[in-house]
Amino acid sequence: METLKPTYQELEKELDELKKERSKSQLYLDLAGVLFIAIDPQGIVTLANKKACSVLEYDESEILGKNWFENFIPERKKIEIKNLSNRILNGKMDVNEYHENPVLSKSGKEKLIKWHNTTLRDYNGNITGHISSGEDITEYKKAESSLLESEKRYKALFEKNYSTMLLIDPDNGQIIDANKSACNFYGYSLEKIKKMNIKHINMFSENKIKEEMKSANNEKRNHFFFKHKLSNNEIKDVEVYSGKIEIEQKTLLYSLIHDISDKIKIEKALKESEEKFRAITEQTSEGITIADLEGNYVFVNSTFCKMSGYTNKELLSLTVFDMKSNSSDKGYYNRINKNDYTFEITLKRKDKSEYYAEITGDSIIIGNEKFVLGIIRDVTERKKADLALLKSEKALKESNDTKDKFFSIIAHDLKSPFNALLGFSDLLIKNFSIYSPEKIKKIVIRINKSLHNTYDLLENLLIWSQTQRNLIDFNPEKIELNSAINEIQNILSQMAEKKNIQLTNETVKNIEIYADKNMFDTVLRNLISNALKFTNQHGKIKVNASEIKPNLIEITVSDSGIGISNDKISKLFDLDNDKIMLGTEKEVGTGLGLVLCKEFVEKNGGEIYVESTIGKGSKFNFTIPKA
Repeated sequence: METLKPTYQELEKELDELKKERSKSQLYLDLAGVLFIAIDPQGIVTLANKKACSVLEYDESEILGKNWFENFIPERKKIEIKNLSNRILNGKMDVNEYHENPVLSKSGKEKLIKWHNTTLRDYNGNITGHISSGEDITEYKKAESSLLESEKRYKALFEKNYSTMLLIDPDNGQIIDANKSACNFYGYSLEKIKKMNIKHINMFSENKIKEEMKSANNEKRNHFFFKHKLSNNEIKDVEVYSGKIEIEQKTLLYSLIHDISDKIKIEKALKESEEKFRAITEQTSEGITIADLEGNYVFVNSTFCKMSGYTNKELLSLTVFDMKSNSSDKGYYNRINKNDYTFEITLKRKDKSEYYAEITGDSIIIGNEKFVLGIIRDVTERKKADLALLKSEKALKESNDTKDKFFSIIAHDLKSPFNALLGFSDLLIKNFSIYSPEKIKKIVIRINKSLHNTYDLLENLLIWSQTQRNLIDFNPEKIELNSAINEIQNILSQMAEKKNIQLTNETVKNIEIYADKNMFDTVLRNLISNALKFTNQHGKIKVNASEIKPNLIEITVSDSGIGISNDKISKLFDLDNDKIMLGTEKEVGTGLGLVLCKEFVEKNGGEIYVESTIGKGSKFNFTIPKA
């Protein structure tokens, strides 16, 4: 029978039906919640649904026509997946068999897909490719992996942990599980302990145990202290951390147990030791401190609190350097924390007052840490006594030195002029009848001059001895300066005239000072007298005054004399015979004048100082309070 060939219209109608069927199939594929990928025997993608495009992050046009293995499979998996595809195309793979493999998305991320594969055949039954439906299991695998890791961690944490651990049913107190450490600690086998109730171990009452488990289950508390009984009936102090854990939809209490029996014993012994330590440190009369290597106090006793004026709390927020008068000096602390070291130091109290302390410091070890122990004794009274003794010894030495000097001056400075007077008087007695009146006059003049010098010496000796014995009254008063200077210059004018020295007063009027008049006159008289002695014929001496500071007047006696060398200036105001110099016309000084000047100026609240240049003269300056 001859087969009838379909007409063009029939073919076109059949093609439309096929297109409709294909569109309908594509719609089903796009609505599916899984990936669909079809590839031909050469590995070219012929179909990709919307889910595939979404997972791969490509548009359909970027997937169709591309080689599946080269573009969408990671390099390390290409050969494996190609071999799998060949097995499907050769009919060697069961259609019910599935596999997992990663695909590579457009962003470069790998996603794990679980695939089911089906072969595609033509009208003659020949295989033309295969279509695979896949499910993105990336997140599922991650969760599964995390779960496995969690289970591993749980087993490692619970079963292999060296700490004692129990799983307890909070509803009835039944022990559900125990780790190896728990079995070793309590002395029971795992089978035995899993048949026990927590009340068989915990020494609390049953009601108290239920109450504490309820607190742990409700997360009100997670930290407990109990007494647990071991299999040998030994009682142990334990510290328990307990919390909820979900295992197979059952809420259990996960208890971590620490044996603190030794810790309790140590704490008890430590407490007793601390009580003894505090009893000793609080009863001692010495301050006791402990500080770290930075100087921060970590312990102070009550004696040191009283000594320093601070409370215990205040001292623990301070450092050892805060106690020092000079807190910037920290070098001594480095010496203390190296060796046993005793020294004296000035400390300050909270009220800023100072006291002398003798400190014995040494390094100590507490809990593997190095600290500095300080034993502090308040030696203020002893120090005051020592200083008073030193002052007394110094005063006694000065007194003895003064007496020695006094006797030396009398023996030397008085003996010399008296020898001269005796010599001249002997000459007059022996030769009076043969000397001419002019010769006799010269000798008498020399005798007179020697007597004046001796009188000056005696007067200064008298005044100086009175100052040393505090017999001179100090009576400050207002003094009109210009008049006081003129008065002294008038007394010494005859001496100035003999050497043709111009003696002038350049002090302005109406300046008033506040000083003891006798002392002031003595100072000014000595300074002008010295200037006259050490100034050559036709020289100049002037006195002036100015206000250099508020309420302070500076008075200057300057001369055009021979000047003083620097090495002698430093000794001018000391009681030293070696500094005595002869005047320009062999005038002899007493050696006491400048010593008196310094004492009287300082007595009146001022200072005295010298400026001098050899060959050009000197300036003696002293200050006096303004009235």
